[in-house]
This record gives sequence, structure tokens and C-alpha cells, in this order.
Amino acid sequence: MPWLLPVLMVMLALHLFFLFKKVSEKGYLPVSISLVGALCIVISRYYVLENPTLSYLGLAAMVVGSFLNTRSFQNFKFQKN
Repeated sequence: MPWLLPVLMVMLALHLFFLFKKVSEKGYLPVSISLVGALCIVISRYYVLENPTLSYLGLAAMVVGSFLNTRSFQNFKFQKN
């Protein structure tokens, strides 16, 4: 399937673009974690074809980045008793 890799690249770019649009609200942490995950996925597709561990780590990093982008950190502030 030669069309699968370009589709993967477009989807990764769209994911990072939409995360980057929220940088002013959420900060750079979700974008940077997702960028590391996307790089892990791309590197594993080109260089480490036998072992899918790097792909799974990249996928997990992208899920964590997306989760951090959807959470509101105002709810997690500690309150004094």
C-alpha cells in the first residue's frame, strides 16, 4: 500500500497543526509531547520495521499530548484548607 505513508504524514501534520493552534491557551507541553510521538512513529516506519515498540511509544506520546490539550489545569490547582 504505497498510499498509506503519505496519508499518515498528512494526518500527523493535521494533528500537530490543531495542537499548535491552542498553544496560547494550553502551552507548549502538549505540542512538544505529540511532536516527539510523531517523530517516533515516522522514525519507526522508516528505520525500525521489525520491532513495533517505537511505534507504540509514539502513539502513546501522541495520546498523552492530546489528553493534556483537552484537560483544563485550573481544576488541578491545590487549595489551602
